[in-house]
Amino acid sequence: MSRVRRGYRVLGAAVALLVLLAAAGGITASAREKIAREEQEAYCREQEKLLVREVREYLSEQGYRNSGVTLTRTRFEDGSLEYKLTVHHGKIDNMTEEEREELLEELEAFTFPVENGSFVQEFFIN
Repeated sequence: MSRVRRGYRVLGAAVALLVLLAAAGGITASAREKIAREEQEAYCREQEKLLVREVREYLSEQGYRNSGVTLTRTRFEDGSLEYKLTVHHGKIDNMTEEEREELLEELEAFTFPVENGSFVQEFFIN
């Protein structure tokens, strides 16, 4: 076999190896991103449960036993998250607007760190 042919084969093998390495690197990066997303999702789910439990306990201590507490998550196209904490209780329905604002300010302390996220607190009033 001539040196030229051997050179082409070596060059071809080197190019094929580079293509394989590039593809493997892309797969690895994709897998890492997927794992990171799954880890963030698990973290958020756990924090959401904890936050709802803490809000219920706090409201119960403040005299609002058996409050309806919901936390909804909205993920926007840009990847940001918005959490909406909604609270319902008959006593809150009967409060003055000033008293509600005071309680709402206290509820604003119930958040957890999440990248690119925001929290909104509100009351469900009948």
